[in-house]
Order: sequence, then C-alpha cells, then structure tokens
Amino acid sequence: RFHFKTTMVSNPNCYLFVFLCLAASLTTADFSDGDDSVDRADGDLPGMPITLQSTDKPSVCAQMCEKNASCACWAYCKANCSGDTIPAPLCYLKKAVMIQSWNPCRVSGIKNATLLPFAYKPFPIYSIQPLGWLKEQLQIQADGLSGHLSKFWIDVANSSWIGGKGDTGLHERTPYWMNGFVPLTFQLGEDADMLATVHKYLDYILSHQSEDGWLGPEDDKDGNMYWSKYPMIFALIQYYEGNNSDMRILPAVMKFLHVAHQKMFKVPLGEWSAARWEDLVLSCHWLIEHGSTGEEQFLWDVAELADRKSGS
Repeated sequence: RFHFKTTMVSNPNCYLFVFLCLAASLTTADFSDGDDSVDRADGDLPGMPITLQSTDKPSVCAQMCEKNASCACWAYCKANCSGDTIPAPLCYLKKAVMIQSWNPCRVSGIKNATLLPFAYKPFPIYSIQPLGWLKEQLQIQADGLSGHLSKFWIDVANSSWIGGKGDTGLHERTPYWMNGFVPLTFQLGEDADMLATVHKYLDYILSHQSEDGWLGPEDDKDGNMYWSKYPMIFALIQYYEGNNSDMRILPAVMKFLHVAHQKMFKVPLGEWSAARWEDLVLSCHWLIEHGSTGEEQFLWDVAELADRKSGS
C-alpha cells in the first residue's frame, strides 16, 4: 500500500480509485540518452543501419527516430565493442516498440515515452498534518502494534533486513511494516523515538546494500526474490519525501533497480513478484517524475520489462 496523506480529487466518491490512478503521471523528462546495455532487436525500418560519425552519441540516433514519422524505437550500436570490428557507431530505427534484450554493446530507447496526466494528484507526505479524529487514530496505531512491533516481534525486532534471523522466506514482513511506520512517523510530527527507530532500520539497510546494488537479504533463488523489495522501496521513497536532504535514498533505489533489471532478463518475476508487478512500476513512475536521475529511459524499461516478465 502506497501511503500518501491525502489526495486532491474532483469527486469525493472516487477515493477507492486513487491507488490505480497514481500510476499515471505526467512527465516532460528527457529520454534521448536511451538505456545503456539494452537492445531492441528486429523490426528495422528499410535502409538500416545508418552509419554515424565516430563521435556521435546515442542521442543522435534518438533524434533521428524523433524526426522519422515511421520510427517507434531505436537502437545504437557501439563501435569496437567487445571485440566487434565495427569502426563507427550504427543507428537502427525500428517500426515498432520491440522487446528488450540485454546487450552491453547496445543503447536503445523508445519514441514519445511519456506518462499520462494525473487523474488524482497526491500531496507529498510532509504537506498535510492530520488533526482531530484522524490524528487520534494514527496515535492509536503508534501507541499500539504499529509503533511497537520492532520491540517484540521477532520478524521485525530480529529481522533478516537488519542482520537477524527473523523474517525469513519472502522477507516481506519488515518491508510491510516499514511501509506503514515511515509515513506514520512523519504524520505524527516526527516523534523522536519513532524517528530513531526508522533510522535504525534505514541506516542498516542502506549501509549493507550489496556492491551490485541488491537491497536486503540475499535471496537470489527464483522469480519471487524481487517481491519484498517493492514495499521497501515504497518506504524509502516516503522517507525521502519527508526528508529529501538525505542524499542516500535515490542512489540506493536506482542501484537496486539496475541489478533487478539485469536479473529479470534471466529470471522472470514469479508468484508474488509477478502478482504485484504494478508496485514496482509505481515506484519507477514516481522516480521518472520526481527523481531527476537522468535515467528516464532506464526507468521506463524497468517498468516495461516488469510488465512483460510478470506473465500478466
């Protein structure tokens, strides 16, 4: 569940549809740099490839696609890559959006990759503080199980996410809890004890991210390994909304998405990872609009590949 404090709606009877509508957002991001190491083979327009100048970057190929009414996506072939004898980069313009494949000698992108406008615009987590009945209910959560699971329940208190032996299997219980506890902390005015608990978990998770980018317990076994990361990314994004001065958050999320994207080519999403693929897409869309990462095409590709690899 992606927690925002409230939403701006034109019809108050439509709150049930907010979650689905959050995935559709408007962006003017620049996709012209493409996605490094991703190819979109086949579907070439007549006359391909186009030989480029030795100094031409992938953006030149993207611009050619943009100007060609028949082009839907493009692929840039690096010169002298991995033993290839291609003396100059090549550009392939495609008639349709072709399926992604992993190739370190390619850069590719799609044309007109933009997200739909918001139907319901979420307020950032810090923008509204609850009062009255709502604040009382949130305080009840903080005084009850939500605020104390880290003190007694082994799957949170001794979680594998912080080096313990709890929360094994899917490793999903700590991420579920963090996805609620983080916004609860900010909504109640950043109580010192609650904020210290958030930092305890967040600091450990970020400082123990693997060199290749994997977040959390190492569980590289099957297509279900991605699932617990979805709610944890939600928690990290919400923490960043509450404290955007923490420069660790977005790089950590992007680093994870890079390794997850590579893994998905070999190990498709399975079980819960497949059933909840939209959660990953929602995070990618948020990053495209808010993250200013300069990797918009990569984020689009992660979302697209998650869709394809989910079997939906």
